[in-house]
Amino acid sequence: RNSMMFCDLTSVMVGSAGFWVVDEHRVTQFNFSWSPEAVEESLAEVGQFNIEPDGSELVPLWFPTAVAKYKPLNESFFDDSFRITPFFPDATNELLFITDTGHHRVLMLNITGSYQLDVIGQFGVTGIALADSTGLDWPHGIAVTTPAAEASFEPVIANVFVADRRNHRLVKLNVGYPLDGSGRNEHYRWYDLSLLYGGAYGGRENPVPWNETLEDPVGVSVYRHYVLVAEGLGNAITLLKVHHVMFDRLIFVTRLTPALGVQLTGHLAVSMFGYIWYTYKELPTSYGMGTIFLDEALRESPPSEMLDELAAQCYNDTWFHTELLTNESMYMNTLGYFLNAT
Repeated sequence: RNSMMFCDLTSVMVGSAGFWVVDEHRVTQFNFSWSPEAVEESLAEVGQFNIEPDGSELVPLWFPTAVAKYKPLNESFFDDSFRITPFFPDATNELLFITDTGHHRVLMLNITGSYQLDVIGQFGVTGIALADSTGLDWPHGIAVTTPAAEASFEPVIANVFVADRRNHRLVKLNVGYPLDGSGRNEHYRWYDLSLLYGGAYGGRENPVPWNETLEDPVGVSVYRHYVLVAEGLGNAITLLKVHHVMFDRLIFVTRLTPALGVQLTGHLAVSMFGYIWYTYKELPTSYGMGTIFLDEALRESPPSEMLDELAAQCYNDTWFHTELLTNESMYMNTLGYFLNAT
């Protein structure tokens, strides 16, 4: 056990006040001010360094691979436009998510307080590989976005995206509250913040649509309203987005591929300006890091909204063709309204 040594380091998550390191059977938090004279300080850890779990640990980990963090903008807002209301009683907490790969699960920890690492939930059955809505098989990369796509309609604090590697799919999890009862007695368990299954893209089910396949998804990152998935065997970065009405659906946007002779190893990150940084192997034995700059359409396009669906459903084709197209002023007013609204 040594907090200043690492074994088979797999990933690092950087923050404004320090960083998290994932190595063999352990996740460690370090304090770091990022000033020239700063020295890192180990604050807390989960699991045991270079030791297989034997049941004596408070939180046993078995080859964890990645971490992601949820933190609201402040105690009043998720981000600069979405307010935190009593509908989200746990939204002001800070949460850490760990892909405990060898145990086929994702852990959720409350890290709000100093040195606090309280496990408050998990998705998946510990030690059992599953391919349905109850579990995972060798989860790897992970990313978090807030506010959740459902936040205007359901008490969901954040969406967590997990690369379910051996199932060849991306799983969407919702940080929210389970429903109990039925009919008039249906109610949320507000005391039980949980990781709930919220949909998937790809998978081993047959038949799978040709454009909904992922081959060995390894890394996951989020940029604006897009989810980026790096495929190891597929040798591509697939861009997806959550459907703006059917929140359990992920929609294919585009696919980015590296130059000939370059093989993605699966790790990636995206900067706020739209640069994708990825690791690769250039055949036969050269390793490196490359970058892709996203197109302007992806960097600037607004997310789809419920109004898009409303317009499609509310227009009456007969009225549109027989009355609206023959009345220029009505046409301009109606068209202008929808253009301004969207």
